[in-house]
Amino acid sequence: MAKVKKRGPTDGEILDGIEPDAAIVDVIGDDGGVIASAIEDAPEPPRPAFKVASVFGKLTDAKIKAAIRAAAEGKGSVISDGAGLYLRIFPGSARKPQWLYKYAANGKRKSVTLGSFPAVSIQAARKLAQVERDRKAIGFDPATERRREKTRRVPTFAEAAEAYFAENKDRWREDGEHRKRWIAVLEKHAFPILGNMPIDQIETPDVLNALTPEFWRDKPGQSRRVLQRIRVVFARSKALGHYKGDNPAGEAVDAVRHPNPAVKRHIKALDPGEIADALAAVEASTSSEAVKLAFRFGILCASRFIEIRQATWGEIDLEAARWRIPAGKMKMDEPHDVPLSSAALECLERAKALRADQSPGALLFPSPRSGKPISSDTLRKMLEKLGMDAKPHGIARATFRTWCAEQGVDFFLAEAALAHSRSGVHAAYDRSTLYRRRIPLMQQWGEFVTGGTDNSGNVIPINRAVA
Repeated sequence: MAKVKKRGPTDGEILDGIEPDAAIVDVIGDDGGVIASAIEDAPEPPRPAFKVASVFGKLTDAKIKAAIRAAAEGKGSVISDGAGLYLRIFPGSARKPQWLYKYAANGKRKSVTLGSFPAVSIQAARKLAQVERDRKAIGFDPATERRREKTRRVPTFAEAAEAYFAENKDRWREDGEHRKRWIAVLEKHAFPILGNMPIDQIETPDVLNALTPEFWRDKPGQSRRVLQRIRVVFARSKALGHYKGDNPAGEAVDAVRHPNPAVKRHIKALDPGEIADALAAVEASTSSEAVKLAFRFGILCASRFIEIRQATWGEIDLEAARWRIPAGKMKMDEPHDVPLSSAALECLERAKALRADQSPGALLFPSPRSGKPISSDTLRKMLEKLGMDAKPHGIARATFRTWCAEQGVDFFLAEAALAHSRSGVHAAYDRSTLYRRRIPLMQQWGEFVTGGTDNSGNVIPINRAVA
């Protein structure tokens, strides 16, 4: 009957490559000869249990609970477990205690958080602290490494869009609609689909899901703006190395959502002959006095309503009958002086009753509820409620410009009244604002608007200067 015998390797077997500590199993026959030999598989060495530095261990659950009770009475504390592990206990009971690993690096005291108690137990906190101790022992700075890991994390689309907005918003006018609406449009149309997705996981079909065929068809202007903003968010992310490959909102989208032809839509205005009736309807409406006067003043000055809503008493010179709008409030970033007609001055006299405060920084037409500038939506909704198929901007400026054309007002004079920019040779050589010539023009417009004259005019002839 064969037997099994275990032995160590011979010198020859070692020379053949067998490990010296290997076990050789021989199968021996009845005649005492070796029938077969095999190397016995060595058992796996036992894995050492996780060892926590013996310097930990000062804290117990009882000590922690006692410190928490003291904190409830307003006595916060930081208690040590040893070896750099601390538990920060905040005064009161609103915030949970927080584990910290504190250490020194390059002569500075630093710390990293390890979670909150009791979600992270004492034993778990010690293991986490030991990991940080080990990292530090081989030359890593735990706090620096954490910051790097956070930087390497790929942001979601919402985070990338908000980062782009934060970096660029100062380039846009603080009071401008573009700045206000830039992120809001993405929040409404892109974030529901793309917002929580890591930016490197977004593909063109995901972008198309945000730009639905109905949205693309029914709101061509807004859908184009959404696409443009998605594109620049991805362009920034690619520059930062957050994803590779083509822009998911690039040309591939155009192959499916064909670019809508740009349609020039002029802002809806009124015929000059309708302006007096429109003002009368506003006066008879249930809108607040501030809204009525702001609308009236905007018409009389032919100004943009963002300038009207933000106008202050410090910009008004009643004696000179002049409104000086600073460059920071103008679309073209250049100051603009508006001659005030008799009707405009009368409007300001009524505005004085809105508020006792007429200090330089006080608004001409403050909201009766908040005291802040009137919302642009307030004026728009007032016109809608009155059934007017026109926009405030169109009534104030387009209607004025149409009236000027009908009256034969000099082109440059009308453009100067609207503070429109000039280009080319005229802009290079003619720096005049034509203010003196605009004084009678705005007076005649005020009389026309308020019904003081008919539409026959007596406006300054085209090339006649005013002394």
